[in-house]
Amino acid sequence: MCLWADAYVGIKDFYFSEYIYSKPFWSVATPENNPTNETVISELYLDAAGKGLMISISTPVYFKDEFKGVVSLDVGLDYLSDVLYSYNSSLNNYASIITKNGVLAANKENIGINEEAIKLDKNTKTYKLTKKTDGYYMLSNLINGRFYLIYQLPNADFTRLVIKSIYGIQIILTLFIVILVLLLNLTKNLIKTKKMAESDGLSQMYNRMTLEKISNEIVDHAQKNDEPVSIIMADIDLFKNLNDQYGHHVGDAGIIHVASMIKQAIRKADIVGRYGGEEFVVTMPNTNIETAKLAADRIRQNIEKSTFYNDKKVTISIGVAEGQDLSAHSFHALCQKADLALYQAKKNGRNCTVKYSPDLENLTSKH
Repeated sequence: MCLWADAYVGIKDFYFSEYIYSKPFWSVATPENNPTNETVISELYLDAAGKGLMISISTPVYFKDEFKGVVSLDVGLDYLSDVLYSYNSSLNNYASIITKNGVLAANKENIGINEEAIKLDKNTKTYKLTKKTDGYYMLSNLINGRFYLIYQLPNADFTRLVIKSIYGIQIILTLFIVILVLLLNLTKNLIKTKKMAESDGLSQMYNRMTLEKISNEIVDHAQKNDEPVSIIMADIDLFKNLNDQYGHHVGDAGIIHVASMIKQAIRKADIVGRYGGEEFVVTMPNTNIETAKLAADRIRQNIEKSTFYNDKKVTISIGVAEGQDLSAHSFHALCQKADLALYQAKKNGRNCTVKYSPDLENLTSKH
């Protein structure tokens, strides 16, 4: 049994093969195949690592109504068979688990089943008997509409034993599935809690702590590989006036608006977060200062042209700095350079972009 989870790893170590997206644990839980966002069970599949037939029990992960990934438990049918026969050895070779399509999933001796004699019924909640040539089949709906528990009864005298045992085995297997689902939900909630801890509630960007953590990894990676990395630091112009004139609810709407415009304009590889108050930072890996300035100007111009909350408008000032040329050895050091450029943008009349240069170091006052 394996637990699949999208755990946090460093940017430089992260790799996710496209092949994963074709695996059953992923495909059964995606929005197009699971529009109701339920915990789902895959069809039987052959494990590529040679572990035999498997089923996947998967739960989609959503954050703020956006699909983020899948948490899944893969269960080997050999293990499921062990669970099946651990309760009552007298039922060995007589009990089987089959899928909704009548495919044999678990049976200790792989005894064949007469599929024509079995009429799968998703409405079956307890058990029902079906007459066969040398005895009976007893059908029980183990996982509603997905898997069934089948007992092959060689004679009528054996029926009493099975009826006595069926509820015990049903309880064991049902509890087994329930534990898996509870574990999935726990993992899902842990992921959701982690996402909430990493995010700024208003802007729906990374908060400062998470931004600094990830950005420091990007800067370290850039230095080790002699790659450029740039920082865009943006600040909403005259934000205090916006709050004072229209109220904090409009100020909050302004932050949400600017955050949304920035997120729309950046690349998937870029990391963006709310640095504090009305200030935002974008970390751009493998990007020189000229490219970063073009991106910054695009963001600034888009915001200047846009409106929010009954046609209100805001502008932003931006400072840009590049780590490779400056030998800035940390994200914090790089932000200090971008902050000096941002201060100069404010002095230049706001609503403009300034690139960092060493001569800005003499500017000591703050905006």
